[in-house]
Amino acid sequence: MKTEIADELGLFGVEGESITLSTRFGTIAGSLVRTPVTFLADDGDSLRVGATVFISADWPHKAGTFLGYSGLLERIRFAVDPRNNSFFFGPVD
Repeated sequence: MKTEIADELGLFGVEGESITLSTRFGTIAGSLVRTPVTFLADDGDSLRVGATVFISADWPHKAGTFLGYSGLLERIRFAVDPRNNSFFFGPVD
């Protein structure tokens, strides 16, 4: 299972809203937990924002990890340049 990041951050056992996600891998039970996330910048300033993340001990390894719009990316300004494989970000204000 792909739970190393949540485990390393100590997010298992943190109280959150229990939910069940319907995914292409089937339904997965877990919880929504608030935690800070830092986007590290190669140039300019890094950005730290509060995020709502889905935590599940049952998350399938083949699913990997992902950035969701609702709960994280909606809190920042961002752009993607697929030609250069670049992700640009900054604060909303």
